[in-house]
Amino acid sequence: MIMNLSKLSDWNFSKNSLPYWGVLLLDCIIVLFASYLAAYVDVRGLEFLQSFSSITIMSLLTVLLFALSFRIFHTYASISFIDLQHVVSATFVGTSFVALASWLLSTTSLPVYKVWSIIVLFFVSTLLMWLMRMIVKLMFDNFSADVATPVAIYGTKAGGVSLANSLS
Repeated sequence: MIMNLSKLSDWNFSKNSLPYWGVLLLDCIIVLFASYLAAYVDVRGLEFLQSFSSITIMSLLTVLLFALSFRIFHTYASISFIDLQHVVSATFVGTSFVALASWLLSTTSLPVYKVWSIIVLFFVSTLLMWLMRMIVKLMFDNFSADVATPVAIYGTKAGGVSLANSLS
C-alpha cells in the first residue's frame, strides 16, 4: 500500500512531466475565469455583484460540463501543438453542453447564458487554453535535455542498472 502511494506520488510530482490532474486543473480554472467573464459581459457592473452567488453556481456547473468534454477528448493527456485541435473540439462540445443547459434552465431563477456570452465563453476559454499549452510547450522545449551533461555509467548487471536508475 505504501509502495503504491509512493509510486503514485513520484508519478504525479515528477520533474519530467506535468501530471494529468495539473493540466485538468489549469483547464478548469481557465473555464471558471471565462465563465465569470462571460457573465460579466452579459450583466455588467452592479448586477454582476448582486447576483455573484448565483453566477458562481452557474460557473461551477459550466466547469463540470466542460470537465465532461475534457474527459471525452482527453485534452489533459498531453501538451503538444497537435493537442490544440482536441482543445477546440472539447471547448466546442463543452460550450454546446452549456448552451443546452442554459436553454433547459431558462425557466428557473438561475441566471443563464445568452448567445453573446456563450460565444465569449467559447472564444476566451479556447484561446486561453491554447495559450497555456503553447507556453508550457515552449518552456518544456527550452528546458529539455539538450543542455544536459553527458555521463558514462560504469557497472554491470544489477549494480549498473541501480546506478543508472538512481541518476535519473
